[in-house]
Amino acid sequence: MQSTRGSWLAMLGFGLALVACTPGQRARVPLTAESDEVRRTYLEGRDALEAFRPELARSRFAAAIENSPGFALAHVGLARAAANEAQFLAEVREAAMLVRSVSEGERLIILALEASTRGDLVAELAHYQDLVRLYPDDGRAAVLLGDFFLEQNNPSEALIQYARALNVEPDVVVAYERQGQAYARLDQHAEAEAALRRFIEAKPGEPGPHDRYAQYLLKVGRSDDAVAAYRQALTLDANDTTAEVGIGTALLLRDDIDGARGAFRALYDHARDDATRRTALVWTAAAELQGGAAPEALARLEEAASLSGADIEARAELLGLAGDVLLETGSADLALARYRDAAEAIEGAPLAPDVKRHARLHRLYREARVALAHSDLATARQKAAEFRRTVGRGRNDDAADLFNELGARIAMAAGDHREAAGKLERADQSDPRVIYLTAVAYSDLGRSQEAAARCRRVLEMSEPRFELAYVRPKARALMETISAR
Repeated sequence: MQSTRGSWLAMLGFGLALVACTPGQRARVPLTAESDEVRRTYLEGRDALEAFRPELARSRFAAAIENSPGFALAHVGLARAAANEAQFLAEVREAAMLVRSVSEGERLIILALEASTRGDLVAELAHYQDLVRLYPDDGRAAVLLGDFFLEQNNPSEALIQYARALNVEPDVVVAYERQGQAYARLDQHAEAEAALRRFIEAKPGEPGPHDRYAQYLLKVGRSDDAVAAYRQALTLDANDTTAEVGIGTALLLRDDIDGARGAFRALYDHARDDATRRTALVWTAAAELQGGAAPEALARLEEAASLSGADIEARAELLGLAGDVLLETGSADLALARYRDAAEAIEGAPLAPDVKRHARLHRLYREARVALAHSDLATARQKAAEFRRTVGRGRNDDAADLFNELGARIAMAAGDHREAAGKLERADQSDPRVIYLTAVAYSDLGRSQEAAARCRRVLEMSEPRFELAYVRPKARALMETISAR
């Protein structure tokens, strides 16, 4: 499942001072910290977050909170480093309850983050703009505003803010990584690579910048260079899970199934915790699925789910993945059982209302797809209508994408391929399933060139996505059918 839900992992920190600025001082966001020790612990977390080491960041932010429970920005930091959405939302709520006891800059940061959880883009932007206006010498304030623009797919405006950040505070080097992302969105690849290299140079000895560079290289199809960059990260940290997964997925994208299996097995064998073991098993499942071994893939997913322990969200996601595999391989009723197990796990857990609403939306989407697999259009339409009613006013980052995709699937089942194509063009254009379905719709409309172009997009995708394990073979088969016409 892909969505902008992952945005809480944005690697950010904040410009800090122990006291409010007075005339003549540089205008940076003050930090309401109870002691120098708490401040140092927080800064260690911030530095780890900006170096793309979220596990270390979480431990330092948690330590700061243990010593100072009312430290609002430590809760913000823990939210941004959160391992799942439940933790993210919980920490945002904790920070929001402290908003009356912090500096004006901290208040704006918290209010902006809270607005993002509501999907209130107008308020979020206004808070970040006020932050930059009040603290013009705070580079991290500019990064926050730039990240807002990048999230809204406005890389040109984001670049203005990242340049501003580096101009007023050159040691805010995470802005280089953000520049790399923004330039890549604009297809300015020489500039993107240069920015990512500057990020590496600015943080010598840290594996994270090498990981970010490798991910960029993988995305642009330079898999050999990506593997080399990941291996460089591993020389700096032999337990860098990101690099190990990156190498395995790079091999998978080359269709080197045996090589990928070996990489993920090595990751599993020396994993230090169950979270890493689950990651290794999920990607092993992707390798098995891409290699045509669906039963083995399901076994790996079930094994991963058994390692989820108290992490209800992880278990639910793994059950959902297993359901997807079953649905894609023709076992709709078994898929439905997994989907219901996933939804019931979330419903019965002490999780935030928004997390549960999100799970309900996915359950309706999935149940509608099962109905379509049984050619039950009436039930699929009923589920789609219920989906629309359930959206409500909560945090629904990917609700519109899912709703358009579901509407397109229903239209295709009803034989209206033109309507399906239109809805798919409004769905998530980064999702290989959506791109492939668009190819199917155009093929059925006789628009072979457009269908072939969508197939090529799927086949050329180099960003690691579990869904590619079952979508790429379908896209390849459709491409062959189109070419034979």
